[in-house]
Amino acid sequence: MDTYLFKEEKARKFLKDVMGIDTFNKFIREGKIEIKSGKYIYELTIHGTVTNKITNQSYCIILAPGTPDRDYIPLFDVIAIKYAWLKHGVNIVEKVANKRDIDYDRYIADSLIQRHTVPPRQYERGYAGFIRHMETIGWKREKLSVDESITNIVGVYNVKARTTDIAIDIRAPAGRIISIMGKEMIQENSFIHADKLGVTLADNNGNDISPYTHVEIVKDIPNGEQYLFGFEKIYSAISITENKKNSEWFVFDNSVVLNSGQALKIRVINPECDIDKEFTRLYLDLDLWVRN
Repeated sequence: MDTYLFKEEKARKFLKDVMGIDTFNKFIREGKIEIKSGKYIYELTIHGTVTNKITNQSYCIILAPGTPDRDYIPLFDVIAIKYAWLKHGVNIVEKVANKRDIDYDRYIADSLIQRHTVPPRQYERGYAGFIRHMETIGWKREKLSVDESITNIVGVYNVKARTTDIAIDIRAPAGRIISIMGKEMIQENSFIHADKLGVTLADNNGNDISPYTHVEIVKDIPNGEQYLFGFEKIYSAISITENKKNSEWFVFDNSVVLNSGQALKIRVINPECDIDKEFTRLYLDLDLWVRN
């Protein structure tokens, strides 16, 4: 047998032994696997890429320079090592991994076709690059300004006083993708554009809740949520009443992508009064994508 093929077959058997036959077969069939380790959930693909699905970061985990024949180790051997680290050595992984936030203008998980699309190579960076990528892989964009009346996208809910609950959610319809443009930096502390968000939350008399009420904005991720705005943030930051000029409205630091069925949720924490959904107002710029 050819030496290369022998190494590949040996590496395949090694990975099967490390994973176990059932896990290995599922990994080969689906091209990826989720690994729950400690408080994290990792996704390991058949190409060897690693994503922390809780922190929404891609990880670069490589063998240390100086490892004998590092560049010639069969892929399945490398995957076996990564699998073992992710499953059993989470503290080591979190310490040594080169982490970066997932850049959705370069890479988008397309849940409709159950695989990851090929990252673009030559596109301009930023949100314009994301748009070009989406259009290149067969999606058509509709620019929308949505409010609380767009019931196929937006849900509004009552929230009882002294509780913590969701007041508004924005959900990508089945078969669609939503993207919201974050700050486009052109120099330090400035940006040329970003999609705006404004909200009104009020009691049953139409009076705004306290501007100091704590709120969170979170995005659905597998088995959890990603905080996009939270941890001691307050209602005044997103309030239309407090920020009367459109130019003062809230914008996200980074662009947000909601795949089909994913939701963006605005949660209110311990309001002093009941929130009546009849007086809830929402304004949000977004792009709605449909496959051509």
